[in-house]
Amino acid sequence: YFAPSLKAIAFEDRIACVGFYSERKDTRFKGICYFDLDPLNLTVKKSKFNPFTEQFMIDKYGENRDKELKNLIFKNITITATNDIIFNAEEYYLTSYTVFTANGGTAVRSLAHYDDIVCARINTSGEMVWARNINKREVTNYRSSFISYCTTVLGNDAYFYINAGENIYNLGQDRIQFVQTKAQKSNLFVIKLNENGGISYSKVLDNENIEVPLMVSNGVFSNRSVFILGQKGKKKQLLK
Repeated sequence: YFAPSLKAIAFEDRIACVGFYSERKDTRFKGICYFDLDPLNLTVKKSKFNPFTEQFMIDKYGENRDKELKNLIFKNITITATNDIIFNAEEYYLTSYTVFTANGGTAVRSLAHYDDIVCARINTSGEMVWARNINKREVTNYRSSFISYCTTVLGNDAYFYINAGENIYNLGQDRIQFVQTKAQKSNLFVIKLNENGGISYSKVLDNENIEVPLMVSNGVFSNRSVFILGQKGKKKQLLK
């Protein structure tokens, strides 16, 4: 197996490193790997290679299993009350298109896609407790703080805050998909993954009660609250 990168987490008596892994000469991710290091001499005391679960593959693809993951980027790590690791990532990739310029020539433009949320729980033995995929579709032609998500852990539950349109699409097999809309028409949703990996969601605010678009990917967590700044031109609003 090959791990393109690892993220380190320092605990009181150990250092844990986690990341995606694939087979050599293959860019498609197979699962999440875990290494337990001695903090004094950095020797590897334990290693685990956890393939994506059946539930995760159903979340991601339904019955179509011909595809495999290859566009995941690490987002962040949070720690539960029992010292389990919540590993968060996002499906990110670029596409290009050609436009005609004013002088009759052509130019290439790029689009950045921020799609599905990937979340996995790794216990203190390095074993994957569960992995879930939250389907969403977002795209932008410029760097934007209004898309993607912010996340935290409270107790043993993980929370994700996202902007999305009013309509949540039913993909079948208990699969849903959040879809992007115009920034000024976005609703703020919170998605909860409980300690068993069960998914639920609710609307925090609809667009009629949001005066300015919310920069959800820059959310800051403090004292059991999330703070999200909104901005439209010179007008700003802080949401708690």
